[in-house]
Formats: sequence, structure tokens, C-alpha cells
Amino acid sequence: MAQSKKPKWDLTEAIAAGEKALVLSAKYSDLLGGRITQAGTDTLRTDVENLKKFPVDGTQKLVEQKAKTAGKDTSLADLNFLVGSIRTLVKKSPTATPEMKKAFGVGARLSGSISHQLAAGKLVKEAYQNFTEWSTREGILAADITAIEALIAEVEAKNAQQTEAVKTKMDATFDKNGLQRQVEDEVSRISALGVIVFGKKDPAVAQLFGDLIPSHSTPKVGGNSTATGETPA
Repeated sequence: MAQSKKPKWDLTEAIAAGEKALVLSAKYSDLLGGRITQAGTDTLRTDVENLKKFPVDGTQKLVEQKAKTAGKDTSLADLNFLVGSIRTLVKKSPTATPEMKKAFGVGARLSGSISHQLAAGKLVKEAYQNFTEWSTREGILAADITAIEALIAEVEAKNAQQTEAVKTKMDATFDKNGLQRQVEDEVSRISALGVIVFGKKDPAVAQLFGDLIPSHSTPKVGGNSTATGETPA
């Protein structure tokens, strides 16, 4: 995945600056002497409209993400409980040999890591298969192992879905960043052109173009400073 340039401004600032740049470009198009083409204006307008489709904050996405992970968390908790219960039963059994206890993972810590909990579940399943008769006598039934298998499958499926969701979100973020930088760079170009054209003949208009750049990004027009915008990274 090619890495997009990081935006320089807030999303709302980029959208507002793009809209103002379109207004100034149309209003002063004749005086700008063809420096800003219709094709360029159309592209900027399309980019700004597309940029509006991205959420300003991640509140909604956070709600959606919590909903997606809630089921996986429940499955993990159930898996952790079942594996822990079986290990406790094996640990307390007077007939369990050291080999059996080791096979079931007795003494091993059940961490919060998804991979560790899945591995613990698979370990119990394998131990049951190796010591089926003993396990059955102790009350560990095939239904318990079937439940573990089902929980493992649920967690793995939901984990795969979340991984894909994260990848999709990253792709969307890169798309948004690239689009926003296009808007920012074009606004910076229009701002610089306006300052060049109107800097001496009409400082007030030059200031309007200079003000296209968010105040934290560049100094105001006036004195020895010029609002040419940031040099694209």
C-alpha cells in the first residue's frame, strides 16, 4: 500500500478552505489571467465534495467497532472460563499424572492475549484426545470439547473479520489523506497565485487569498511576509 501524505490541516479546515478558494477563483477569474483553469476548478470542486463524505470525527466508527468486537469478547470470555474450569478439574484430580497436567496446560497462565487463549483451548482439545478415557471418567465430556472447538472457531472468524475491518479502515484513511492533501495543495497554490496577482494592486484582495490558509499554517499578508502557503511535503 502506497503511503499517502499526511494532511496539514484539520478536515473541516480543508473543506472550508476549498470552498472559499472556489468562490475567490470564480469571482476573480478574469483578473487572475488564466492562472486557474476551469479544469482545475472542476477538479477542486469534486475533491471538496468527496472530502465531505468522510466523517469529521470517529465517534460513529467507534460505536460500530465496539459492536463488532462485543461478540468476540464474549466468545473469548466463554472460552477462557471453560478452559480454566477444565484445567482446575485436572489439577485437583488425585489420579491426574504430571504428564496429564502438563498436557492440559495446568500451571500455565491464561493471559489476555487472543492467540494465547486460542492456543490454550487447542491444548485442552489435544489433551482430551490423548487421554479420552481418563478425561471421561473425570467428567470431561466430548460435549465440552465440542464447545471449545465452537468457541475457537467463533473467535477466529470474528478476529479475521476485525482484521479485515481494520485493513479497510486503513485503506479509507489513506484515501482520505491523499484526497485531503490534493485539496490542501490546490488551495495553497490558489492562495499563492492570488497574493502574486493582487499583492501590490489590491492588498485587500490579496489578503482574502492569503486567508485561505488556516491561521496556524502561515503568516498573514502584510509587512515583509507573504501567505504563499506551505510547500507540499
